[in-house]
Amino acid sequence: MNRSALVRFQLVTFTVLSILSLTYALISYVSIERITGLRTYTVTADFADAGGLYENALVTYRGIDVGLVTSIDLAQDAHVRVTMQIEDAYQVPTASTAHIRSMSAVGEQFVDFVPTTDEGPYLVDGDTVPTDQTETPVPAGEVIESANQLLQSIPKDSLDKAVDETFNTFDGTGPQIAQLIDSSAELVRLAQADLEPTRTLINDAEPLLTTGNEVSEDITSFTTDLSAFTEQLVLSDGQIRAVLDQGPSAAATTTTTLTDLQPTFPLLMANLQTVGQVFRMNIPELRQILVIYPALSAVTNHSVTGFQLDDDQRGPQAPLDIKLGNTLNPPPCTEGYQATERRDPSDTAPAQVPGASYCDVAPDDPKVSRGLRNTPCATDPAVRAPDVANCPQGLPSTWEGMLRRPGASPTPETPAALPNPAPAAVPYNDTDQSFLSPQGASYIIGTAPDPSAPTKEADRWQSLVIK
Repeated sequence: MNRSALVRFQLVTFTVLSILSLTYALISYVSIERITGLRTYTVTADFADAGGLYENALVTYRGIDVGLVTSIDLAQDAHVRVTMQIEDAYQVPTASTAHIRSMSAVGEQFVDFVPTTDEGPYLVDGDTVPTDQTETPVPAGEVIESANQLLQSIPKDSLDKAVDETFNTFDGTGPQIAQLIDSSAELVRLAQADLEPTRTLINDAEPLLTTGNEVSEDITSFTTDLSAFTEQLVLSDGQIRAVLDQGPSAAATTTTTLTDLQPTFPLLMANLQTVGQVFRMNIPELRQILVIYPALSAVTNHSVTGFQLDDDQRGPQAPLDIKLGNTLNPPPCTEGYQATERRDPSDTAPAQVPGASYCDVAPDDPKVSRGLRNTPCATDPAVRAPDVANCPQGLPSTWEGMLRRPGASPTPETPAALPNPAPAAVPYNDTDQSFLSPQGASYIIGTAPDPSAPTKEADRWQSLVIK
C-alpha cells in the first residue's frame, strides 16, 4: 500500500513537471505569445523596398531582440508594408528610424529601430512608421555587380605593376612598419582621450561631405584637367629645367636692374603724382574714352573687312562713310572745279598742283565764305578777291611807285584815319548785376575791379588742366 502511494506521487509529480516543461517550450520556442498576441503590440512600417526581408525575421532595438516580423505585404502606394510584433516590455520612441540590415554576408536581414531620442511618445499597438523614417540597404546583387565592374575596369598589367611596386615599397621595412603600428596605437589612445571633439568633428563634417557630393562633377573635371596638366609638365620637362637653371641669373639681373632704378624710380613716381592728379580730375573723360574706344576699334576693323587686295603691299583700304547733320548749311560749292580731275587716293606719285581752282561764285554767296575768293587784299583789307589782279591798284608791277625811275622816291600820302572800333557787347546777368569782360574777368556794376585779382593771361597751363 505504501509503494502504491509512492508510485502515485511520482506519477503526479512527473505529470506536473511535464506540463510545466511543455508550457515553457510552447512559450519559449513555439512563440505562443506571438500566436496568441499576449504581452505584445503590433506595429507596421512602410519601406520603399523589401530589401530581402522575410517573415519571422528579428526586430531589434538598440541591439536587443524585441520582436519578430509577422507579415510582409505590398501596400496600395507601391510601398512594402512590414507588420511586426514587439514585446510590450520594450518601449520604442515614435521618432525612431527603422532600418533593414544584414546580419551577415549570407543575407539574414532584420529590422533595426534606431532612436533619435530616449524620450516619448512611444509606439503603441496599431502605429505605422512612415516611409520617410525607414531605410533599406543596397541590394547585395547590385553591390556585387558594382564590385565586378570595378574589378574589370582595373587594367591587369597596371595591377601587376602596382602589386610589384607595393612589394618593393614595403620590402625590408618591417621595423618601420612595427614602429608605425606602435605609433598608431598611441594615436588611437589619444583619439579615445579626445573622443567628444572627434564626434563633434564627424558630425560637423556632414555639411562638408554633402557639399562634396554636390560638386562631385567639378571635382572630377578638376582631376581630369590636373591629369592633362601633369602630362604637359612631363612634356615640358626640358623647358622647366632650363627655367630653373637660368632662374638664379635672371633673379640676379632683376636685382641689379632694381638697384640701378633706385635713384630715379622715386623721382619718376613723384613726377607721376602730378600726372595722376591730372588724370584724377579727368576721370569722366578717360572713362568715356575707354568706353568708346573698343566700339570704335571694332567698327574700324569691320570697315576694312573684304577690302584687302592681293597685290596691295600697303595694306587694305577702308571705305570712308561720314554722315554729318545739317551739311547743306552752307551748301557745298562745285563751281570753279570743273577743270580739276579726280585722283585715285592710292596714287601717291608726284603730280602738278592744279591752278585757279577755287569756289568761283559771287563774294556775297554763302558757299565757302572763307574760301580763296574772299582773301583780303594787301592794298585794301576791306576788299576781298581771289587774286592780286582783282585787288585795288591791280598787280604790283602796274603801281605808280613801281614805274618811277630808280632813285626817285614817291611822295607819301597821308593815311586815312581808321574808325574807332565798336564796343564789344558782353552778356549781362540781371539777377546779381554781374557780367564777364572779353578777357574773362567777372565784374559787378557799381564796383571797381580788384587790381590783385589774377587775369586770364596770368594763368599757367598746369592750373588750366587741374581746374
